[in-house]
Amino acid sequence: MSQLLTIRDTIKDFFRKYDEITTPVLRFIASLIMFNSINSLFGYSDLFDKGIVVFLLSVICALVPSPLVVLLGGIVILVNVISVSLEVTLFFAVFFVVMYCVYMRMFPRCSWILALVPIFYLINLQYAIPLIVMIFAGLSGIIPAAFGVVLYYFAQCTKEINS
Repeated sequence: MSQLLTIRDTIKDFFRKYDEITTPVLRFIASLIMFNSINSLFGYSDLFDKGIVVFLLSVICALVPSPLVVLLGGIVILVNVISVSLEVTLFFAVFFVVMYCVYMRMFPRCSWILALVPIFYLINLQYAIPLIVMIFAGLSGIIPAAFGVVLYYFAQCTKEINS
């Protein structure tokens, strides 16, 4: 356990030292991965199949704060589920507004966890989520991780409804 904490501290020190460079680059890469995973989970809209749209959204997300990245991801999902049905869209809109207003506005530091959880499910590393969340976010990361799990299973249910 002490080795994990040493690794965490080393990573944090590196990011503090080169914060002006690493933060936008990592946000761009994370946003690109997030939007590609959204397209693989909710690929119902032809608008987001174009690489230039995903690239431009990722560039925008590299320059805005983390809660706005989650908001843009939610809007992309909302646009995708509109083509499934009105009921699914309304359910997601209510779920996302509750999640965003209740938790993400209070704890913006943990907003990256919500996007990370579905990505880990896609690459079959869902059992590593609790370890990563506890190391980097602590107890405040449990709620966005739970929202991410609900989001992943919502995507699976949406696929069943659409087919």
